[in-house]
Amino acid sequence: MPEHTAAANPAWNRSDKAIAWALVLIFCIVGLLTIDDYGLTFDETWHLFTADRYFRFWTTFDRTLLDFSQPHPTDEQPASHPVFERRNNEPRPAVANTLYGLSGWLFADKLGWLDPVDAYHLPVILMAGGTLAVVYGMGRAAIGQPAAFFATLALGLSPRFLAHAHFNIKDTPKTFFFALTIWAFWKASVRRDWRWMMGSAVFFGLAFGTRINAVLIPVIVVPWLAVLLLSREGRRSPRPRGWWAALLAYPIVAGVTWVVTWPPMLVAPLDTVKGFIHHWLFLGFGAYCLDTWSPYGPLYIAITTPLVVLLPALIGILTAVRETGRDPQRTGLLLLLWAGVPVLRTALPRATNYDGIRQFMEFLPALCLLAGLGAQRMVEALKASLRRPIPRWATSCALGLAFLPILIKVIQIHPYELTYFNPLIGGLAGAQRLNIPDATDYWGSTHRQGLAWLNANAEPGAQLYISDGNTNMVVPVCHIWLRADITLLTPETLDRAAPGALYVAHVTRPRWYDAINLYCEENLEPVYSIRVDDTPIYNIFHLEAGQWLQEGG
Repeated sequence: MPEHTAAANPAWNRSDKAIAWALVLIFCIVGLLTIDDYGLTFDETWHLFTADRYFRFWTTFDRTLLDFSQPHPTDEQPASHPVFERRNNEPRPAVANTLYGLSGWLFADKLGWLDPVDAYHLPVILMAGGTLAVVYGMGRAAIGQPAAFFATLALGLSPRFLAHAHFNIKDTPKTFFFALTIWAFWKASVRRDWRWMMGSAVFFGLAFGTRINAVLIPVIVVPWLAVLLLSREGRRSPRPRGWWAALLAYPIVAGVTWVVTWPPMLVAPLDTVKGFIHHWLFLGFGAYCLDTWSPYGPLYIAITTPLVVLLPALIGILTAVRETGRDPQRTGLLLLLWAGVPVLRTALPRATNYDGIRQFMEFLPALCLLAGLGAQRMVEALKASLRRPIPRWATSCALGLAFLPILIKVIQIHPYELTYFNPLIGGLAGAQRLNIPDATDYWGSTHRQGLAWLNANAEPGAQLYISDGNTNMVVPVCHIWLRADITLLTPETLDRAAPGALYVAHVTRPRWYDAINLYCEENLEPVYSIRVDDTPIYNIFHLEAGQWLQEGG
């Protein structure tokens, strides 16, 4: 890519900055305007419990707050606050969780500007917007303006990323800090700038303090850096001593950042490290895994990536492979490693795979940049065939219009973008016909719409039954989002059901079904159903309380 990379690209001008700011701001503003369309997700309350504890630790330095297995007087919250489940001392990360605790305290508890759940979700939207900024910045510097524009649209209009940008408190910040670390490392290396190297080290510490996936960053950047340094251009242009000193200090700075931002490391470092290793070995190689190589990652990428991104990405991958030897910065190689290593991890025997792309979502910015590279090469080929220049505004308009179909699709399925599957598999309906794992609203955010429907339509004194799995998204917020006269029943309290109307609500995730859910699905028509591609992802059924006991129980 020598004639097309940063060396040939002019410095950022006003239009570049305007485009970057516009794309990021539009994304964040739309995210804020739609923040209350998304509910609580499956295991979110366990993390948000620690978020509150971490935030209170930093404001009080009370080390008893870090024993998550024990109650604490400050756990008592106002009636308008969700009731989070206290868990054991699993090593919950602190970087992003502390931000959620701060945001919940400020925007819900103190200012009252947002619903408590929405206040916790606010930093997720902002970090997703930050990821767009990283993609545009790296794409503009490394490839060119058309590539940066295309890649940023590709990420911002990716349905799965859009969904995660609203409520995924684990994998969205992971993707942000992962991308930020690699971008800073790339800038430090191609600019021979020790300050950016130190910045990348800090970002790596933050990434590692957000999600264990950051261990893949060295696997990505070290081979790329070795190739860069051993290349003819690298040998001909030695780096200054300050750069080498910063590189040697990198693991120290990253480690210190990780330690000082994780409170348990400050009070019980040995026990924390031991629990950290045990916890992540289980989650990485013991949960929902196969003993053989798995196609889960590549398959999910193929069937959930919009076609407008998939074809240019394939062209970009081929281009990066072909041009890597001629690119003095070896940026194509870096993007291939960035996109490929996380996906390769999912293919390893006993690697954890579930919940679509979220477990390896750090690959997505790189895939979008490769798609931007492919799109730019297509534009250059068109210009060469026409033998005449194409105005920059016309190029931008054409690239933008290419995303119109996926924009329309996102609007159609909003706020259920997590259920998106592309036409290669026939949408969500095709994915369910082929028994693709997790082809539904697997995180249960749809319960927010379900509770709103019950508030508007359930008769006075009605009862609502929620099975295990679904309880995680309803019980913590039922006193906030559910009408006061509706009684919530769970498997533990079903025996207290009174005669009269009983509603059964659940996400269409069969592994969460109990006997009542199965009875309703097999014998009743839902009174309320959320459908995507004419396929149900959430159902509410109505029956008399005694009906289940007589016919199903």
